[in-house]
Parts: sequence; C-alpha cells; structure tokens
Amino acid sequence: MVITDPTGSIEYVNPKFTEITGYSLAEALGKSPCILKSGHTPPEVHERLWQAITAGKEWRGEILNRKKNGELFGEGPRSRRLSTRRAASRIFWR
Repeated sequence: MVITDPTGSIEYVNPKFTEITGYSLAEALGKSPCILKSGHTPPEVHERLWQAITAGKEWRGEILNRKKNGELFGEGPRSRRLSTRRAASRIFWR
C-alpha cells in the first residue's frame, strides 16, 4: 500500500510494499510512485489513472512495474482519492 499527497509525493508505504519492491519507507518518502515505472506500460494507461484519481474516481488496471533491483513485476492496483477532516486529500494505492 502506498499513500501519496495530492501532488503524488509518497507519504507512506507499508511493509508489503517494501518486501515486493525493495524500496524502504525512507527511500520512498517524498518520491513519486513513478520510481516503479518500467517503461513497459503505455503512457495512456498512466494518463487514465491520473485522470480518474484527480476526478475523485477509483481506478483499476494492470501495470508492469520495476523493483529497485531492476526486476519487473506486474500488478493490478486500485487507486482512489481519500478526503478526511485532517487531510485535504490523499491518494491511496493498493
């Protein structure tokens, strides 16, 4: 799981993210989820993802990402914008 601020900067990753990607919380903080981009997912997929999120909608799809060690891995994340009284808006990736 990854939580980003409205600009896409990572604020939190859970231990499973670290286990799968090889990036620690400290390495991921402040970075964009683009650190995982492999170059194998068409740009249109990323565009549709961000369009859905910025419109406040849930997004589901398939993305081929790259681990810190360079190994590729596929995932079918769900992403959505969360709003709370304490935080104006956060993006939740699972």
